[in-house]
Amino acid sequence: LVLTYDESKEGEFGSIADPTVVKVGEQYHMWYNGFGINMIAISHATSKDGIKWERDKANPVLKPSMKWEMIGAEGSVTQPAVLWNGKNFEMWYGSFADEYQRYTVISHAISQDGSNWVKDDMPVVLPGPEDLWPSASAIRVGNETRLYYIGFPKLGEQTKLYLAISK
Repeated sequence: LVLTYDESKEGEFGSIADPTVVKVGEQYHMWYNGFGINMIAISHATSKDGIKWERDKANPVLKPSMKWEMIGAEGSVTQPAVLWNGKNFEMWYGSFADEYQRYTVISHAISQDGSNWVKDDMPVVLPGPEDLWPSASAIRVGNETRLYYIGFPKLGEQTKLYLAISK
């Protein structure tokens, strides 16, 4: 056990989930979902050994704020996938567009320090003929970023894996 939720922290009411870890130099960075009373947000922690983690004082570091991240008064930014590009952290994350946690988009944000994020003005992947689920993984291959994500026509039907490529 390396990190447990802390109900005294904003955005960590009830549970934390979906970690992604990136090592830059001698430091590990972890981003994870925190479930709050009126939002799902993304928090950040750092570690020198990958075992003992310290929460970022700025947590949650990414909160819902864009119109596509809001469901009425509630919002969600969820399931971060983060890469280090040699200069900045890049994050791809999902958000829910209805109360059933369907019809999501995948958005992108950038940060120099892992704490202060600047979101793109528009989502990078929109729902198509199939619902998207915000579970995305990102890898770099040469000068391409490959984003893998899933979709399904209706709840309960077989999921499909998709690939988006950015140069």
